[in-house]
Amino acid sequence: PPPPSPEKKAKPFLNAEQCKELISHLHECTNPQMPRLYLTLLYTGMRVGELVGLHWNEVDLEHGYITVKYNFHRVNGKAVLSTPKTKSSARVISMPPQLITALAE
Repeated sequence: PPPPSPEKKAKPFLNAEQCKELISHLHECTNPQMPRLYLTLLYTGMRVGELVGLHWNEVDLEHGYITVKYNFHRVNGKAVLSTPKTKSSARVISMPPQLITALAE
């Protein structure tokens, strides 16, 4: 029989209180784009590589959704933009009104 697969470690995530705390400190960012990036990650659950690979034409502020088509990652130290590994990773994500407002600015 094949050897057992290594156990996948659960990735840490922020709880609701930690999310509120982070949002309350976003105004302190010196880079004006950072709050929008953090809000997008928090409100959509996107992976960082998906956010980095996002193009503006995949963000529909009028209808309130983001289409995930690409993923940014590194291979042997080189930046690579590729399609997601699985079909379920290529998806459409709804945006809450708070995120739409933040991105429209």
